[in-house]
Amino acid sequence: EDDDEDDDDAAMDDDVDDSDAEEEAMHRQELLAEAKGAAVPTVATTPVAKKKAAKAKKTPQQKEAEEQKELALSMMSKKEARLYKQIMHGKKIKDEEKQKLARKRKAHAAETAAATQRKSKRNR
Repeated sequence: EDDDEDDDDAAMDDDVDDSDAEEEAMHRQELLAEAKGAAVPTVATTPVAKKKAAKAKKTPQQKEAEEQKELALSMMSKKEARLYKQIMHGKKIKDEEKQKLARKRKAHAAETAAATQRKSKRNR
């Protein structure tokens, strides 16, 4: 049993070492870029970091509109706010479905065009 635990610990240590090595490499790159005076693009990997990155890219008009929406939502009763959130969730789901279908349609069109080209080449 002790050997199994040691193996598990060693495997976890390897995972930690890999992530530490990656962090070290990223840190070195950042320091080198900083020394050169260049901006280092940071990669948002967690959902919270992605939201912060998206928020940072917004224009002042977008920020103002978002603040107004938040204020309006905070002024609603609990019942109205829940209903509003449900409506927005439904719209988001529908939009995602539309985008998914559009991607499929585009892929199918490209596939059909490629097949048509292959047929025309064979018929020559």
